[in-house]
Amino acid sequence: MAAAARPGMTDSATAFVVTFFGLQPDTRFEPDQLYLSSQSILFHPVGIVPLTPRWSEGTLGQREQAVAIYLFQPGLPILQPFTVFYGNQSSDAWESNLRTLDSERSRVLGRAAARQP
Repeated sequence: MAAAARPGMTDSATAFVVTFFGLQPDTRFEPDQLYLSSQSILFHPVGIVPLTPRWSEGTLGQREQAVAIYLFQPGLPILQPFTVFYGNQSSDAWESNLRTLDSERSRVLGRAAARQP
């Protein structure tokens, strides 16, 4: 992964596992069209590490998936809401994931506090 991050001139990176799913036969995907936006800053991947063998083909059959680790510059604020863009589509789903994480964190802290004498 460090070698994949070097073209972005960094030895460390923020990593995300990205999965493309084929809903129809011969579904095309463009790995380079995925980027993030956080606090009005665009983040493009500094490297991509394919995990599935057919990643470079850019085509999926129905129900097939292609998986890779996307590397972004260090310091991307992952505990803040961000938007994922792919082509002309976007998703703000991370914001609801953050709310779930905060809720779970509160529950864990509450249980830990209740167990202390």
